[in-house]
Amino acid sequence: MWCGQYDEAVRYADEALRTHPDWISFDYLAGWALIHKGQGEAARERYRRLERNSRAWSGHVAFYTGLSYLSEGRHREAQAELLRALGLYRESGQKYSEMRRRFWLGEALLIQGNAGQAIAQFEEAEKASAESYKHDFN
Repeated sequence: MWCGQYDEAVRYADEALRTHPDWISFDYLAGWALIHKGQGEAARERYRRLERNSRAWSGHVAFYTGLSYLSEGRHREAQAELLRALGLYRESGQKYSEMRRRFWLGEALLIQGNAGQAIAQFEEAEKASAESYKHDFN
């Protein structure tokens, strides 16, 4: 997929799901390829199915649904989904995911011309980073 072979990526994901229906993460991968192909609604359908199959994916689904809207220039819908993702990450204590998604939300806000709100998200990302940093990493 990273080489721009999005049709092939979707075919592989579909084949993996046919062969191994429990490998639901392939809906996420197919959705990502579909976003790159400019097929946002098809990507969102993949994400909805993924969320129906496993609530554990809800934060990621909201985030990537937001990206699908962002890729279509639908900034308000993107912002709403990115905020939903942040809430889900916060509720589940996933500080690292929250931090990373705050940066994306900040980018979306910058695209909309909301520099003040973007800076606030970047500052919140910095706080989440301090909370998620593992001192034993090195």
